[in-house]
Amino acid sequence: MSKLKNLLFSFILVGLTAYAAGFFTQVGIDSWYRLAAKPILTPPDSVFPIVWGLLYLTLIISFYLVLNKIPADFRAETSQLFISQLLLQIVWCFLFFYLGYTGLALIVLIILNIIVWQMIRIFQEISTPAGYILYPYFIWLCFAAFLNAGFIIVNGMTAS
Repeated sequence: MSKLKNLLFSFILVGLTAYAAGFFTQVGIDSWYRLAAKPILTPPDSVFPIVWGLLYLTLIISFYLVLNKIPADFRAETSQLFISQLLLQIVWCFLFFYLGYTGLALIVLIILNIIVWQMIRIFQEISTPAGYILYPYFIWLCFAAFLNAGFIIVNGMTAS
């Protein structure tokens, strides 16, 4: 693929994820989330779009860097890893926000954290900057797991 195709591929994958995750998140915010008790350290709602916008940008850049350096025989495997974590993001938003299944969402988030950690290690081997710029994403996902667990503590396994 050319560099422009790699950039478009990265942008489209992450953009579709942002759209789907945003849809499920907004439904939850408009229904149960606003009224739910929030765990300590929950940022104001206005922080989330800013943080996620920056994190999605790092995902685009990281995957683009990897696609430009990866040997063709590893491209499918690396793309599957990247796409799987994007799908898990969507599943988490669906479970947590759309359905209010905070317990099941935490399990998905733990799996997502494991996959992202593996992705960071693999991306660093291919392109050092591509791996390093994903650390804020991983840290944010760990923080999200902390908040998700907090929601379970203060609201129970289901919040809706």
